[in-house]
Amino acid sequence: MGMQREQWKTVIVVVGVTGGMYIGIKYILPLVLPFFCAFLVAYLLRPLVRNIHAHTKLNQGAVAGGLLLIILGVAGTALWFLGSALVQQFCYFIEHYGFYAGKMELFLDQCCRSMSGVFGMEAGELESLFVTRMATIAENIERQFVPKLMANSWGYVRTIIEVAGVGIIIFVSIILLVNDFDKLKEKASHSIGYRHFVKILKRIFHMGGMFLKAQLIIMSVIAALCTVTFLFLKNPYALLLGVLIGFLDALPVLGTAVVLYPLAIVQAFQGRFLFAAVYVGLSVVCNLTREFLEPKLIGEHLGIPAIMVLVTVYVGIRLFGVSGVITGPFGYLAGKEIVRELLQKGEGTS
Repeated sequence: MGMQREQWKTVIVVVGVTGGMYIGIKYILPLVLPFFCAFLVAYLLRPLVRNIHAHTKLNQGAVAGGLLLIILGVAGTALWFLGSALVQQFCYFIEHYGFYAGKMELFLDQCCRSMSGVFGMEAGELESLFVTRMATIAENIERQFVPKLMANSWGYVRTIIEVAGVGIIIFVSIILLVNDFDKLKEKASHSIGYRHFVKILKRIFHMGGMFLKAQLIIMSVIAALCTVTFLFLKNPYALLLGVLIGFLDALPVLGTAVVLYPLAIVQAFQGRFLFAAVYVGLSVVCNLTREFLEPKLIGEHLGIPAIMVLVTVYVGIRLFGVSGVITGPFGYLAGKEIVRELLQKGEGTS
């Protein structure tokens, strides 16, 4: 009976925490995210701020504000140069769209000639059918998507204003939190469950930070591999494609194959088999790189099997959309720590 009671208790705790994490991430997290980010940044800046304050006697909030401006300036400059290069390559693609459309038409003609025997149709008839289908799709996009895009132009402006407002709130919150950190900590320490909350939060921050760091490292390595390879092949969109592939590689199911295999197929139909082989080889190298780095950076340090990383990311995307790439693993790590603390607390009081 005692064993069954413990098992039922574990099941109830796991189910309750899982439901709580879903509600928290889905409905509560969007409301408190700015302040959560502010708290995290303030917590990370606090040691440096206190060190500068001890030597200069400057107000801690002012020191935090100055450090934030320096960090934002450096990060903004780096993002500006990166964004400028990406926009430049995108504009170059738009300017040469006619050239690529002609190459695509030639590629389509070659494909239809190669596949005419398989489908028992003339190449011209197959090409005409394909072009008609593509024209219908393009017409639907132009009729439905473009008007909505233009109609929502004010919505985009409003979104930019809202993002700027949230950024200002985070900036001010960081300064206030750094300035009053010790007072807030003193007041919170007298609340019920403070010790357990801090213990859970520290472990979540440690593991969550390690997970995000690992993902950023893997994405950066893969983006760098792809960018260097495209530069070697003299592709004018090396940086644009490299960053895109690095981002897609972090998403389950999609990965590098979504971009590299279609490129390889196009090159093969054009008779450029060496380029096709390079693209396929690059995809294999990227997959092997992730399989090698992910267990080293995530699984072994966090004690999470690689399959669980994939499962949590997939479930996160299904439940929360694109943000599930982060919130899925975060929810799993947070829920795991909360369950562990609740069960240990129950054992301690029993």
